[in-house]
Amino acid sequence: SGPGLPYFFEELSMPLRDYLRNMDTLLVLFIGLAGLALASFLETLSYRLSRGLSILWPPSSCPGCGRRLGITELIPVLGFLIYRGKCRICGYKIPVQYLCAEVIVPSLYIGLYLKYGLSIQFFTYIYLVSILVYLAFVDIDAGAVSAGDIAAVYTGGAAVLFFILQKFKIF
Repeated sequence: SGPGLPYFFEELSMPLRDYLRNMDTLLVLFIGLAGLALASFLETLSYRLSRGLSILWPPSSCPGCGRRLGITELIPVLGFLIYRGKCRICGYKIPVQYLCAEVIVPSLYIGLYLKYGLSIQFFTYIYLVSILVYLAFVDIDAGAVSAGDIAAVYTGGAAVLFFILQKFKIF
C-alpha cells in the first residue's frame, strides 16, 4: 500500500482497493509534475533576481540571442533534451545545471511523499528542498548569496514554523 493509504487498505474490496491505488499513482504523478514546474520556476527566479531582472516581464528568452523562447523550449526536461541543451536559433549552450535541477527536484519531492505521505513533514521538507535548490542556483549564478535572499529564507522558514506550531497547538 502507498504512503497516503490507511492501514486497513488490504481489507478493502478489490475495486475500491484498485481505485485507491490508482489515486495514489495519480498523486505521485501530480507531485512529480509540480516538482518539475517548481524546479523550472526556481531556476528562473534565481537567474532573474541575481541579475536584478523582473520575474514577471519580459518573457523567457535566450541569453545568447535574446529571442523569446517558444512553448516547446519551456517544457522542463523535454525542452532541454529536444534541443540538446542549446538555443535552436543561435546554438547558445544552456547550462546542464538546469536539467539536473529539473530531474532532481521532482525526484526528491516524490521520494519525500513516498516516505512521509501528505504530512507536515512532507510539506516542510519540500519547502527546505526548494529553498536549498534556490540558494544553490543563486550561488552558482551570482557567485554569492545576498542578505535579501537569506532574509527571504528566514521569513519563509518562520512562516513554516508558525504553521507547524499552530497545527500542533503549541503556539
